[in-house]
Amino acid sequence: MKVAIFQPPYPHEGTAQAALDCMNWMKSQLKTLIGKNIDLIILPEYANCPGIEKVDILMQFISREGRKFSEVLQHYALALNCPILSGIAEKTKINELKNRVVFFSPSGEAIYKYDKTHLTQAELDWDVVPGSKIGVFEWNGLKLGFVVCFDIYFPEYISALTAAEVDIIINPSYQRGENTDTIEAMTSVRALDSGTWILRSSYSIAPDSPIGGYSMLVDSSGKILANAESMPGVLIEDFDPNEKYSKPASYGKSKIESRVLLKNKRRPEIYRKAYKIKGKKQVMQKKKILFICTGNAGRSQMAEAMFHNQYGDKFEIVSAGVEPWDDLHPMAVKLMNEDGLDMTGHYPQHVKEYINDKIDIAVTIGDRAEAESGSCRKETIRIHWPINDPADADGTSDSEKLFRWTRQAIIDRFPKLLEIAES
Repeated sequence: MKVAIFQPPYPHEGTAQAALDCMNWMKSQLKTLIGKNIDLIILPEYANCPGIEKVDILMQFISREGRKFSEVLQHYALALNCPILSGIAEKTKINELKNRVVFFSPSGEAIYKYDKTHLTQAELDWDVVPGSKIGVFEWNGLKLGFVVCFDIYFPEYISALTAAEVDIIINPSYQRGENTDTIEAMTSVRALDSGTWILRSSYSIAPDSPIGGYSMLVDSSGKILANAESMPGVLIEDFDPNEKYSKPASYGKSKIESRVLLKNKRRPEIYRKAYKIKGKKQVMQKKKILFICTGNAGRSQMAEAMFHNQYGDKFEIVSAGVEPWDDLHPMAVKLMNEDGLDMTGHYPQHVKEYINDKIDIAVTIGDRAEAESGSCRKETIRIHWPINDPADADGTSDSEKLFRWTRQAIIDRFPKLLEIAES
């Protein structure tokens, strides 16, 4: 696999023009990759608004220049026939600000998004909303795990990616205030802990700077194979992500893949046992409700949007499909807009993306979802709504009528769901 890992010069001025100059640097470097047969391109955190610190400027910037930059990335993913993975700041359908990684496929589509789960104080001050699940996405026979900047400081999160058996960790980052020795050590240790390759993309703070920078390719033994150190540029490297670090199971024993060995010997039952911190109240975690239909384009999307609108303060609500569509059904978008619910930022997801999550209630909508959604954890409450797919009437005069009936059939079932969820 041939990868290109970007390390742009950091725009210290913090202005919109400085951010544009940095983005233009990235665009010029993308252009130079044409004809070089790159398989994967990694851009750093906040690549569509680099260096901007004032939230009012940030919000205006991402809605205009930032959105245009995403279109540029889609263009180059298509032109290079190569996925581009970039840190992006985006506003969601309900005006939530997210720090995410977007996977732009070789067809130019944004096919996956991971939302950063561990936020810095600056991001909390901006009212950035954290993600609620680990980032794992399968592409071209490989499992990609996603770690954004501050995420890498949390070994529990890396352990979750290890349990998911990811092959590569994608690590867009800022880490502008971290010293370079710590960045090197942490990245190496996380690669060794997980038995996984790490591709880290950040910004050059300044030549010979003792902080930030250090975009790297690190192998699954923790060895740094390429390092941009403090200089701006693009690392272009070849590696085999299927090569995994192996070590003797113990002295004198045969070698075994390191992460398999750790997986077999790990004892989670004795780690981080629940305890009450003296002088602090325990915070109850919201119950998580997952709506599942066939394509996650209509029924489950409407259920998620409407239930979230009414009870989002009480529960964490998500949706998925057993065979997700590429886009939302336009009739579902129309009906939700009628209800004042903006579906911008919604996109179909596969139910497998929630396989490692603790789901309290799984609601299957339609018989196919019930049959194909797979097994849940034993503690998950399963509820089935036998509501047929209104998309079956697409192209007929009954299409809108059936969608409206479906919307009401979902609403009619909310009281019983709420009763179960609150019990």
